[in-house]
Amino acid sequence: MEDEVYAHIRNKIIDYLSRQTFSEKKLLSKVLELKRRYPRTKRYEQYTASNVQRVIDDLKGEGIIDDRRYAQDVLRQLRDTTNGIRRISEKMRRRLIPQGIIREVLEDFESQGRPQDYAKIQRETFRKYSELARKHPGLPPDHPKIRTALFAFLARKGYMPDDIGEILKRCFQKEFLEPEE
Repeated sequence: MEDEVYAHIRNKIIDYLSRQTFSEKKLLSKVLELKRRYPRTKRYEQYTASNVQRVIDDLKGEGIIDDRRYAQDVLRQLRDTTNGIRRISEKMRRRLIPQGIIREVLEDFESQGRPQDYAKIQRETFRKYSELARKHPGLPPDHPKIRTALFAFLARKGYMPDDIGEILKRCFQKEFLEPEE
């Protein structure tokens, strides 16, 4: 690859990274998309997968591109939202972070004992309960119909059953998921 082509690809990648961080795979697809989007533009003719990958490998060597650091940043941004770990993991996969790195970062997060902040999801759960209470007047929060709807709501948000039980307990200050006798 010519020095001029290398410099142009490198500048394009750095331009992308100056606005937002990306995973290695996402950067590769973004840069290769330029060739598909502008097939008649001469400067993009040399934007081949091997040329772009070479530049990305050099930037990784310089520490400019680091999928693990990117995954940690994404986790930091998403952990205090209304999403559970499964939904966060799904969002990381959509950002083309390698599965192995996602698993490592989530395991590190869980092993460090940093719990998620449930305050936002508790507010969302209570809002959902209020909606359900208007829809089904007179049903208590522990009614199976309400409990099932809230459980499904939280499961769609990516929470595991144990987390769902904890959120519902905190939200209503009582054990929601105990079987009725």
